[in-house]
Amino acid sequence: MVITWITALALIVFAKIATRNMKPVPEGAQNLWEWLVEGLHTFLEGVIGRHLVERTFWFFASIFIFILAANWLGLIPG
Repeated sequence: MVITWITALALIVFAKIATRNMKPVPEGAQNLWEWLVEGLHTFLEGVIGRHLVERTFWFFASIFIFILAANWLGLIPG
């Protein structure tokens, strides 16, 4: 349960930092965040189709990002 709260807090902070000063040509954290979101969008569009991605992308993307981050944080000893 502790890892769940830490993961949620870390993702919220990272999203805030990455989207604080949006630029047309991304750099740093914004670049990583846009790469992750665009990559997931492209992947899901190939799997479930364009029509369903338009309706369900943010649901699937948020679940995927959360589970991925929680699993990675769970590997940290302690």
